[in-house]
Amino acid sequence: MHAASLNSAALERLADDPPDANVRRASGEPTGVVVESAVDPVFAATEPDRAGIRDLVEAARDRAHELGITGVHDMVRNSHAPRVYRELAAESTLNLRVRLNYWSDHLDSLLDLGERANHGGEFVRVGAVKSFTDGSLGAGTAKLSTPYEDGEGGDRGQWVVPSEELRALVDRADGAGLQFAAHAIGDEAVAATLDAYERTDDPGGSRHRVEHAELLPEGGVERFADLGVVASVQPNFHK
Repeated sequence: MHAASLNSAALERLADDPPDANVRRASGEPTGVVVESAVDPVFAATEPDRAGIRDLVEAARDRAHELGITGVHDMVRNSHAPRVYRELAAESTLNLRVRLNYWSDHLDSLLDLGERANHGGEFVRVGAVKSFTDGSLGAGTAKLSTPYEDGEGGDRGQWVVPSEELRALVDRADGAGLQFAAHAIGDEAVAATLDAYERTDDPGGSRHRVEHAELLPEGGVERFADLGVVASVQPNFHK
């Protein structure tokens, strides 16, 4: 794959206004480790242009074909990827079924367009609305019900999207016939996500998803089953 080209404007913004929140420090000095919102300027500075995205998508398509994979899900956010996928499909060169899961930043646009889950053609379809709830276990930002053993001051992680905001997003997406997919790793975050889904009319029928679900609250397996919510897990995280 081609390396992502640097976005000079984003680099200038990063130099002028470095993000202090979520920049890990030792003795007051940055360690070089950034987490959560502090990563955003790095992504912005390295985001490929449309031609770069096309190169990456074509390389990923070819690799999927080599492995015998016929369908993928792509979490897209402020990206040229949706347009590139549709261009390749129109050219009859995609030959890979792609389900586009749009970040909640794009919810207003999806509603304006009248999109629904599974809208699209043979190869490119609308999937879920995607959101965070918490961070990650590796960064110590997954939201837990009890403190981290190696944390400081009873730290239990952090909310990226607070539960009240998550509920509002779920209500809007579900009411418009859109599936929802919430990143939730810590047990408190998973519980809050299931709470949000339980408020909807038919969480199982809508195929709402919890992405990762690495640490479940007590009774979590049974609650997933009762609600019919999809646990979208990645085995490489469970080593």
